[in-house]
Order: sequence, then C-alpha cells, then structure tokens
Amino acid sequence: MVEADPENAAWRFDLGITHERIGDILKAQGDLSAAMDSYEAKRKIVAKLVETDPGNARWQRDLAFAYDRVANVLVAQATSPRP
Repeated sequence: MVEADPENAAWRFDLGITHERIGDILKAQGDLSAAMDSYEAKRKIVAKLVETDPGNARWQRDLAFAYDRVANVLVAQATSPRP
C-alpha cells in the first residue's frame, strides 16, 4: 500500500508499526541483529514523518519509543556472551 501511495502518512506510520512488531518478535527469538534492522527501519520511517509534521505529538512519542527499542537492543548486544 505504501508503494501505491508513498505520500500517505497513515500508511507509512502503519508500516513503521509493522517493523516494530517484527522487531519485537525477532528480539524475543534472540535474533538481535535482525531485530535491530527492523527497529531501525521503523525509526527511519517515523523520523521522516516527524520531519514533515514536527507538531504531531503521536509521531514524536513514537519516535522516542523507536529510539528506546534501538537502545535496548544495543544494550542486549553489549551484554550478550560473545562466541
């Protein structure tokens, strides 16, 4: 849907949420690298939305949550035993 209408902010936001949920599943499965990729994809989507409408509090909040998830994976990667 986003490809059909890349300017549709609601669809882009939903795509970001999808990336976040996939990241949550991957993190729960222990695939931190893939989870990071999903969280970064979500962060980039929401960051672009915030650029287009900085006054949108929902997007600002979601961008903060995206950074939180990225940070949590970085901490988990730093504390994971190395092979």
